[in-house]
Amino acid sequence: MMKKILLYVIVMSSFLMKAQSLSYTDAAVLFSTDDNYGTARYMGLSGAFGALGGDMSAVNINPAGLAVFNKPEISMTLGIRDSQYNTRFHGTTLNNRDNYFKLSQIGGVFFLKNYENSDFKKVMFGVNYSVIKDFDNSYTAEGNSGIGEFINDPFLNSDNNDTNDINYINVENQFFGNFTSGVNSQFTFSLASQYGDLLYLGASISFKHLDFNQKTIFDELNNDGNGNTLDAYSSEYLSIYGSGFNFGLGAILKPVQNLRLGLSYQSPVWYNLSDEFDKELEIEVSNSSQTYIEDSDLNRFDYEMKTPSKLTGSVAYVFGKSGLISLDYIYQNYRSTKLKPLDTFLNENQELA
Repeated sequence: MMKKILLYVIVMSSFLMKAQSLSYTDAAVLFSTDDNYGTARYMGLSGAFGALGGDMSAVNINPAGLAVFNKPEISMTLGIRDSQYNTRFHGTTLNNRDNYFKLSQIGGVFFLKNYENSDFKKVMFGVNYSVIKDFDNSYTAEGNSGIGEFINDPFLNSDNNDTNDINYINVENQFFGNFTSGVNSQFTFSLASQYGDLLYLGASISFKHLDFNQKTIFDELNNDGNGNTLDAYSSEYLSIYGSGFNFGLGAILKPVQNLRLGLSYQSPVWYNLSDEFDKELEIEVSNSSQTYIEDSDLNRFDYEMKTPSKLTGSVAYVFGKSGLISLDYIYQNYRSTKLKPLDTFLNENQELA
């Protein structure tokens, strides 16, 4: 818990100095990770299904697992997430708690061919929708650092008359809020076959849809010590949306009845993304009925992003109907993450490398 408190104090302090919208390097890392969503069975084993198969969510790791199915099947999973954060800023503690409900997965597997007199015993086809990452989250922090971000009267301090300047140097309260929403999801189409009794082979292609929204707000109330007050409200809004695709290849080997070995490759995800960003500042002072407003135009920028590929080695041992042991080892080199155009993202790509 102390680590969370420290994190949010840092976030709050940095907000007073610069914008808090997600940077391109932060976005690249965020969109390269997943939340391990899937069927209840899949999540019960923390996603270690690379050598097991027989589960719609396992196809996202190793498409060869589709051939483990012995009959057509349709599955759907609903998920609820409870998030709780305690923020502490200069002596004030806030408890932030939210519940989020989502369709985590829905899909099915079907027979294309069922051979009786061939080494390739069956060919299975699968289609599955799944959530990769859920961005719904929010937290707030409130307190008084004693250091004002907005201290100048926007009317009197800009009239070229220094004799009537008012400086609101006494901070009464500061409030910060960060609200994110959206989801990174995918539709996966898979094809797999069983060869003999020992080998399962599979391939897949996934089409991604990404939608990320973030709003940060900061409100500060100050006074000048002579009864004059200033209330400043600033906000930033960021929207990142787009689509992408990747492919997967995999194999599962069953050298003996109870032992399964898996190996799979997930290619990089190639995204085409767009950013939309704007910010607004409103200041009200007690000595004027007007509201000072700064509102930026909506800025849009199109770019490309390539996430790291993923190599997964898996081993599982099944104790009949009594239980199993399953282990997945995933190698993913985040240094291979790239943003394009390369000449635009020189600094960001150096940070990622």
